[in-house]
Amino acid sequence: MYLEEKTKKSRHELIQHKGNELLTNYSRLAKDTFNILFREEDFVNAIDDSLTQEPQKESLLKKIQNDIYNNLNQEERNEISLSDIKDGSIRIASSYTIVREVEALYNQLLDAFEKNKNLKLNEVVVQLIDVDAYTPYIQAVFNNAPVYLPYTIADRSFYGGDTLVGVLESILNLTEEDFTSENVVQLLNSQFIRNRFGINNLQLIREAVRESNIRFGIKGKKEDESYYVSWLFGLEKMILSYAVAGSEAFHTKNDITYPLDSYENTDAEELLRFVAFVKQLISVLEKRKDEKTLLQWTAYISSILSEMFLINDENTYDYKYIQKHLLATEQMQEFMEEKISYDIFKKSFVDALFTESRSGQFITGNITFCSMIPMRSIPFKWVGMLGLDADKFPRKENKIAFNLIDVEYKRGDRNAKNNDKYLFLETLLSARETLYLSYLGKSTQDNSDKPPSLLIEELIDYIHLGIKDQSSEQILKNHLFVSHPLHSFSKKYFESNSSLFTYFAVDLSKSEPLDIQERVRNINTNIQINQMLYFFEDPFEYYYKNILNIYYDDKSVLLSDTEVFDLDNLQNWEINNFLKTNLPTAQWIDKAKKTGVLPLANMAKVTINSLQEEMKNLKELLQNLIGEHKENKVFINLDLKEYHLEGTINNIYGDKYIASNVSKTQDKYQI
Repeated sequence: MYLEEKTKKSRHELIQHKGNELLTNYSRLAKDTFNILFREEDFVNAIDDSLTQEPQKESLLKKIQNDIYNNLNQEERNEISLSDIKDGSIRIASSYTIVREVEALYNQLLDAFEKNKNLKLNEVVVQLIDVDAYTPYIQAVFNNAPVYLPYTIADRSFYGGDTLVGVLESILNLTEEDFTSENVVQLLNSQFIRNRFGINNLQLIREAVRESNIRFGIKGKKEDESYYVSWLFGLEKMILSYAVAGSEAFHTKNDITYPLDSYENTDAEELLRFVAFVKQLISVLEKRKDEKTLLQWTAYISSILSEMFLINDENTYDYKYIQKHLLATEQMQEFMEEKISYDIFKKSFVDALFTESRSGQFITGNITFCSMIPMRSIPFKWVGMLGLDADKFPRKENKIAFNLIDVEYKRGDRNAKNNDKYLFLETLLSARETLYLSYLGKSTQDNSDKPPSLLIEELIDYIHLGIKDQSSEQILKNHLFVSHPLHSFSKKYFESNSSLFTYFAVDLSKSEPLDIQERVRNINTNIQINQMLYFFEDPFEYYYKNILNIYYDDKSVLLSDTEVFDLDNLQNWEINNFLKTNLPTAQWIDKAKKTGVLPLANMAKVTINSLQEEMKNLKELLQNLIGEHKENKVFINLDLKEYHLEGTINNIYGDKYIASNVSKTQDKYQI
């Protein structure tokens, strides 16, 4: 009766009616749900839809919504015109990577706010196929964008990432065996820890840890000399660098150490703050050794929060969430008063932290990023969906042999594919003005095309069938699709006939070209002889640094967490350069081991003996050439037209310049 009154059709006509293609394909979840809820016809007839409004036909999006609302089939549906395709109410974007996908989204949002002054932040929602995977890219793009757009990410899990809960878990899982240079320094990636200790220069910290030869272990052992690569020995070097100038041997209470050199003023203060952080972290690990009651363990967690993190408005939600679990743990003290080990407590507490996901952040007044959850069909003016790749949406379930639902499906049983289809239908209907669909449509490896989700292709086919124009395919390609280039600075964004636009780059073709000749003319005409030699040794590096002002570093990004076993090429060169004219004294070997130049313990002697054997012939040859002569220096001071060359030439023996080279590649040293 309800459907007969609603559609003005007889029961027989309703049974024979095929209905709207999109509604038929995507609404199985809704049909099953309503069939369960309205088993009796009386419930259906009691539905009051007096407040329901039929969608108008003013745009492409509205016409499709009107088709679905009235369940119109192909013969009855609204005709789509060229102006509908061009109105921008539905946009489908293809990108190469997730970060480009998010940048394209930002451009679309900022353009929408600029064109529609009535559009508010809380009228925009963006649904994500995987919230946790997209979160770091959203934060990186939106936090560093030209214009900041306030946003909220809902439905994030507490696990991992730069969140209070995630970093707390990292500290709780850290053990003395895992107390390596990289694991400790990586904790400073958390802004909450950096802000607590006032640490800003992570590059300086990494260089200092590398120079201190810190590898692993809190204390190490003097018996196997692992003490020399431990944190306590390395931190002592950092502290002494603040008080002692130079890197010469310094006698401490128990040993001889070699302070770091060239760290002064703000750099030295940064190192002291880092030392305070590491010592506090060591104290956290030391307090775990004794068994405690539940009350004592909760107090231990509270102390970590107050001593290691800066609690502010950004992490208040996480802080309250942790406090809630601490309170629940304290209440268990009544039933279990005995002391337990840290490992048992940690397993129970950490598992409890990750049983929930964030809630209550779906609509906060900002742009909302959220996960794709069926039945969340709240109307928004601007609706976006990211991650609609062919292999990711609709999501597929991993079938399990003993799952009886797969064997005998019943109405109401969960099905991920049907859920996502209905979710897509809900999203299509909830958009009031604009629907933005995005997927990764290009391969970064070979530039090949990657198909979008099957649901996008079905929507495109539906639109295509509604166009009467013969050139409809080209129209769709030109006005419905947007294919973004690999880089945000691509010249395609600035072509006059392009529909692409970006707020992340400027048109480099309109900027002033780099005047290399001007930079060459401004080079200091007083040339040091060592600079000239540096140019001949590596012309490209000299040109990049001195002309283009481009600096690059070949050092490994990650810190080493193992002691030195095999020398690399640079270490071999440094030691051989020393051995060709010097004898390795006990003091030199001690310093080399403590600074990471040589392996520890007996391996240092083995390495030195091996290198001395390699250098034996070169040393004899040098001795024969030098004879009884002593090394002299020649000072150069020459005027060469507009340039002035000055400097010192070493390795002068008698009337000869004698140079030796221990490098395997000697061509660049021959001038």
